[in-house]
Amino acid sequence: MFRKMSEALTFQLVKNKILNIEAYEVWAYSIEIILLNGSILLGCLLISFMLGEMTHMLSFVLFFIPLRMLVGGYHCRKSETCFFCTLLVYGASTLSIQLYETEIMEEAIWILAVISILIILIWSPLVNPNHLLEDYQIRRNKNIIYVMVVIDVALYGIFCKTNIAMAHSEMMFIILVALTLLAGVMKNKRIISVAIVMVMVFSINVFAFDTGTGTVKVPSGGTYVVAKTNIKRSGNYGYAMVKANSVYPIEENTEDTYTRCYTQLYYGTTAISEETQLVEGHLKKVKIFEGQMKRPTFRIKFKGNNPNYGANIAYYYNGK
Repeated sequence: MFRKMSEALTFQLVKNKILNIEAYEVWAYSIEIILLNGSILLGCLLISFMLGEMTHMLSFVLFFIPLRMLVGGYHCRKSETCFFCTLLVYGASTLSIQLYETEIMEEAIWILAVISILIILIWSPLVNPNHLLEDYQIRRNKNIIYVMVVIDVALYGIFCKTNIAMAHSEMMFIILVALTLLAGVMKNKRIISVAIVMVMVFSINVFAFDTGTGTVKVPSGGTYVVAKTNIKRSGNYGYAMVKANSVYPIEENTEDTYTRCYTQLYYGTTAISEETQLVEGHLKKVKIFEGQMKRPTFRIKFKGNNPNYGANIAYYYNGK
């Protein structure tokens, strides 16, 4: 698909004497790469827009692409395969990022991140047999990679304090750079592993509990409203994770100064957690009472911050 499009476009440019026919193959290949990369960026942008994770897209551009270009790694033989595999992996990482934001298996993620950095420092840059580098170019790229890794680690520390979503996306993409590098190393040793990236993206057990989003309208009066029922828990943690993505007025043409609300977890009609105030955009641990830890499911309720006013609450939950 991409090759045919690039050849057709190159033919027209040569025909109109815009390009020199002697460099036909070079131009056809260059245009194919431009079309491929442009399509990948547009596809990733669409996925991020549909899933509401534009921060993830920004992190992809800032951290994955520059590091991947220098580190190298697995390359598909056909442009079409590269396109679909990239979108598949990006889509999987976008779906997974909310799970990382909930501190699932935090220790395991840290271990993966440290291992990924070590893989990058040890094996990069991985030279593409189709684009051989001189020794001085390899040394130069390796030095640049070292600097980029140090900068990325420093930025991660800053983002942990200022933008936790960006921090988690950055960590995800550093891991993905290492995975594609490892896949490239294995390919060069004639060990083909089509599923390596997908397997390691989902190497953490994330399906033992429910996660999701929703919107609930809470009236004035300070009464709790059930937003979601039968949310599955793993039973391994003494808390669930809840975030008020947005709190805003019910009435139209009302100034939106709302930033807080309350949540509480129930099992049937029994409260199993403490009442917890949520701040708009901030993920919060909702601690479960002693003696209620083994409850397999729960329902989540919300109420407004001020009993004199109703509110709409767009929320995210993770059963842990």
